[in-house]
Amino acid sequence: MSKSDPRDIDEDAILKGLSAEELEQLEYELQEMDPENAILPAGFRQRDQTKKTPTGPFDRDALLTFLEKQAMEHEDREDLVPFTGEKRGKAFVPKPGAGKIPEEEQITLEPELEEALKNATDAEMCDIAAILGMYTLMSNKQYYDALGATGRIANTEGINSVVKPDVYKIYPDEPPNPTNVEETLQRIQKNDSSLTEVNLNNIKDIPIPTLKEIFEAMKSNSHVVSLSIAATRSNDPVAYAAAEMLQSNTTLESLNIESNFITGEGILAIVKALAENSTLVELKIDNQRQKLGDSVEMEIANLLENNPSILKFGYHFTQQGPRARAASAITRNNDYLRQRRIEHKVQPGETLQGLALKYGVSMETIKRANRLYTNDSIFLKKSLSIPVISEHDSLGNGVEPVKENTDQEQTAYAEIASTNGKPTSEERKEGNSDLSPMDYLKRIDSLIHESKQAAVKKCQEGEKHLSTMEQLRALHQGPSVSQPSPTPINQQAILGAVPLTITKRTRNLKEREDDLFQL
Repeated sequence: MSKSDPRDIDEDAILKGLSAEELEQLEYELQEMDPENAILPAGFRQRDQTKKTPTGPFDRDALLTFLEKQAMEHEDREDLVPFTGEKRGKAFVPKPGAGKIPEEEQITLEPELEEALKNATDAEMCDIAAILGMYTLMSNKQYYDALGATGRIANTEGINSVVKPDVYKIYPDEPPNPTNVEETLQRIQKNDSSLTEVNLNNIKDIPIPTLKEIFEAMKSNSHVVSLSIAATRSNDPVAYAAAEMLQSNTTLESLNIESNFITGEGILAIVKALAENSTLVELKIDNQRQKLGDSVEMEIANLLENNPSILKFGYHFTQQGPRARAASAITRNNDYLRQRRIEHKVQPGETLQGLALKYGVSMETIKRANRLYTNDSIFLKKSLSIPVISEHDSLGNGVEPVKENTDQEQTAYAEIASTNGKPTSEERKEGNSDLSPMDYLKRIDSLIHESKQAAVKKCQEGEKHLSTMEQLRALHQGPSVSQPSPTPINQQAILGAVPLTITKRTRNLKEREDDLFQL
């Protein structure tokens, strides 16, 4: 052979001359090329430990013939008790009358029924027994087939016949994934706005460098929100690329890497990268080729407890401790999502009661969310976190007057709103949330003033009505003894106490009087 022939290369000498770093790099490259040694023939995937030289090519049929001949030539072990074929014991003789139904249990049927049952086939008898509930005489399939059939004989075999097994239903395989990997990679690199979901599941021929390029392109992509590479034979280098992507990407919300060849180190790198990512809400890492291990599961539970953004985590923990801690962390994150929090900067002159009225929550909720021990300790913090569980009604610092149907009250309310520079009833739905406590108290004073005006008007109308009644009575009675004209005090006694106009607005204001005057 010539010197340039590759078969003359001494591979052992080359491997001995490599350093530890070079050997590690070589293993890394080989792992990327063929992680499962699928390219190597079956005979080279395991080291041959036999020392005997082969006598010829492998012949499977000859090997099986040799093994069968050797087994036939081997003598059987002698029985402890030799078989002679002799029958031992007494022959079974049935007792007289055995198998007959006693006379007291016999049932006499009508001649038509007797004739029908006598001529019934075994299949028809099987259906009749099932309808009568005699399920012990047949198999479950015969019993339920007879009950489900209407107007026809379901069983084709008799009670004592051998039941045929169910016919195996052949389901077609799932169609292959039609995603074009190269085209998808180019669209990710170009940051295509129409590409929001990338599904590469069950595509087994994607090269490892291509998967790494996909995650490299995802670092700067701002439109893809869901990425799935389940069952793509991804390994640890792909996992490390995914971890680097999570540290830079700010739009991805769902990542699925299930059913791959990623080890515990790769999974741990991905989970650690979540500490620098606040947008990912769903992560699936289950069903890897090898188990992650107890230490990796404990580390995953620790990282989930410190991550407030993960809402869905797909992994089946093998240990009870990490499973309970992870479930508690996911439940806590979902609770945080349900409670929308507002950051409020504390201003001079604000009180805890005023903030509770403004945001429609209780004072205890604000104190518990910010760890306040007294009502006056809000000035110890520059800002407060206000938890708003649901969209509260636009009450404008606590309460909004209820609409009335009378035109008089609507007109009065419009005048008050115009006096104070506030929007009318049509615009009140949008602007009440920014009402300050001073404006709110002015509105209350205006409503009280309106009620007083209504009371004075009622009193004047009462006086006019009283004078009219006196004049009518004088005309009917004619001249008589003069009587003193009623004084205002007497008029008030006749009219009685003049009630204030009680509306839903005044009733709501009275219920909140204690909280309002504490301001």
